[in-house]
Amino acid sequence: MEKKKPGIDIVNEVLEACIIAYPVSSFIISLYKQYRMRGSLSKKQLQGLYSKASKIQDVSFSKLGTLEAIIKRMPTRYKSELPAPRPELEQSRVSLH
Repeated sequence: MEKKKPGIDIVNEVLEACIIAYPVSSFIISLYKQYRMRGSLSKKQLQGLYSKASKIQDVSFSKLGTLEAIIKRMPTRYKSELPAPRPELEQSRVSLH
């Protein structure tokens, strides 16, 4: 896990600003709870947080820029394609034995 400077937690600060701006947002509340429990969020979750935070006037551009840099440094994960289905004839041979 990446070491952070003591006392500086941009993700937490942005989450808290979003909670103040959107107190009934179940999305923001769930992100906050997960961040408090695990200490991290996925790239997709951080992108959603950035989207919400960018609409708030009280969040500084430097915090948004730092959050964007954190997102860009994270690896993008792709789902592999499903394997090709086996032909019916081959499946029936396997089940007869």
